[in-house]
Amino acid sequence: MSCHEIGRGVDVIMRQVLDMYDEGKISKEAALEMVKKFPKAVHWCDGNEDEAQRTLTLTHCAACLHKYEEDDEIMCVDVLDSRSYDINISEFRIIDAWYESMEKNDFNGRSLCRSCFNKFFDSLIATDDMKKLLEAYSKHEA
Repeated sequence: MSCHEIGRGVDVIMRQVLDMYDEGKISKEAALEMVKKFPKAVHWCDGNEDEAQRTLTLTHCAACLHKYEEDDEIMCVDVLDSRSYDINISEFRIIDAWYESMEKNDFNGRSLCRSCFNKFFDSLIATDDMKKLLEAYSKHEA
């Protein structure tokens, strides 16, 4: 059984870091370093990284810390993954591609702005499966 309290506690710290970054109190480099490391703290108590990243997922791009505006297209791995099952893309696993991209591009998070998504997934965007997935995702977001 996982410990949800540690994830929620780390998210409170994550929110503070993002607020301090938005207010110019800490540098982008410092904020990105903390954003990448904090979710790993949940492993000390069988917690869930997604709970520790809730504020980040909903408010900022995990790679560039762009603060989302109301009309921004947010690319969230959880929604993308569920859409891939809805449209029966069995061979293509966005979750696997996402984790590979996190490792390769040195970010840790569950959402990206569209610009970072396009940059990190440019080789996949042209594939038929990704085109279907992005179409289904766009319909979900509308």
